[in-house]
Amino acid sequence: MSAARVAQGLPPYITDEAALDKIADLLLVTMGADQAAVARDARPDAEARAGQAAGAAPGSWWLRVRYGRPGWLAARVVIAGLVVWVAQLAAPGDPAVWALGVGALTWLVVTGRWDLAPRARR
Repeated sequence: MSAARVAQGLPPYITDEAALDKIADLLLVTMGADQAAVARDARPDAEARAGQAAGAAPGSWWLRVRYGRPGWLAARVVIAGLVVWVAQLAAPGDPAVWALGVGALTWLVVTGRWDLAPRARR
């Protein structure tokens, strides 16, 4: 990259403070302030980098259920299962049972996430 800059008569890196400030502002807007802070955080040890790449702690999905609204989530799961079960009893082997199952699963995924606790901020 620096060879291309030299071929154009430019220095190998950007030296203008105003241009660097604009680039930093653009990065903050596109990445978000929280990601930019993580990117600026120099964590030299490999264990810290591995922990950051791994994402959430194991079992955090259970904590989201536990500290959310577990009763409502359980009710949604039961309702979705009952819809499919009643459809199977009403019309065994009918392709509409599969369609209702997919619809119930979609409804559960779309509405059930509101019964979970918010994700932990990193």
